[in-house]
Amino acid sequence: MKKEYKIITICFVIAIVTSFITALITTKAYVSKTSGDYIEMCKNNAKPDEHGCCPGESYTDMGEEGFNCCPTDGGDCFPPMKLN
Repeated sequence: MKKEYKIITICFVIAIVTSFITALITTKAYVSKTSGDYIEMCKNNAKPDEHGCCPGESYTDMGEEGFNCCPTDGGDCFPPMKLN
């Protein structure tokens, strides 16, 4: 019975440590990418425009899908970056 409690205790401690480290890494990743009011950054640390699109993207009205950032040289469109 003691062996089972040791295993359960070890699993519990590992789960807590893993959760803490994951939260820490995630927070540091987002904080390090913060520039101005934006959570994310564009390539080469460029700042998104007022719509949340990076250089080389256009803010496009896609009808029912709303406004999205679309690469000017073609490719998939995606939602603009969010403000902090």
